[in-house]
Amino acid sequence: MKYSGYDPVESDSGQRVGRRRISKKGRYLLRKYLYFMSMRVVHRSPYFRDYYNRKLSSKNRFGQALQKKEALCAVVIKLIKVMFALLRDERVFSNEPPARANKIFYGEAKRLVLV
Repeated sequence: MKYSGYDPVESDSGQRVGRRRISKKGRYLLRKYLYFMSMRVVHRSPYFRDYYNRKLSSKNRFGQALQKKEALCAVVIKLIKVMFALLRDERVFSNEPPARANKIFYGEAKRLVLV
């Protein structure tokens, strides 16, 4: 994410809560192409469309709804993570949810268990 400039930057100072935004310190063309890819993938893929709609309906830390561009930036970050995982694991992307749902619960030993 840092190479593309989509890493978050905060401008908090003491009592003041500042804006969070992307750093834009990465490659401009990569950031541009990822943004256009996210616009396309929201229209084509049900997985990313649901993620985009969830982000639009969610609230930010001030209780305001996210703007469309902020939701698209969240889709870009998700897209980067998915592409990295697909390359790392040598897998092919599928819009279908995995056969095993990732439900998180705490076991008897109070440790996090994925089922």
